Amino acid sequence: MKLTTPFVAALVLGAAALAACGSDDAGVTDLDGTTWGEATVEGYELAGTLDIMFDDGTMSVIGGCNTMNGAYSIDDGVLTAGPMVMTRMACPDPLMDQDTWFAGLLGAGLDVMMDGDDLVLSSDDVTITLQPAG
Repeated sequence: MKLTTPFVAALVLGAAALAACGSDDAGVTDLDGTTWGEATVEGYELAGTLDIMFDDGTMSVIGGCNTMNGAYSIDDGVLTAGPMVMTRMACPDPLMDQDTWFAGLLGAGLDVMMDGDDLVLSSDDVTITLQPAG
């Protein structure tokens, strides 16, 4: 088969387009100015809501009972937060446990990616899918 210039050009352009589509972890490098809620979780049973707001390098989380605030960063597709400050409201144990669980995940780091319009945070044991709020 003889390769013509237009055929080679089409192959090169097609390969470049495919590489661009799948090469950067769905493009999540910054979440500033976004708000997420209506979480669904695989690997943990939520006892209450889970809402996250990102603004100016900080995040605010309503993780069950208390509100957590602190700095966040995204490096190589991993979201890490902390140190986090947390309100100290007393709530039923399942909600308090959820606060502790999510604070631990944030400190350890979660893989972050977009699935369509949804934000997906995951670790080896859990996948959290959040929908855009508003």
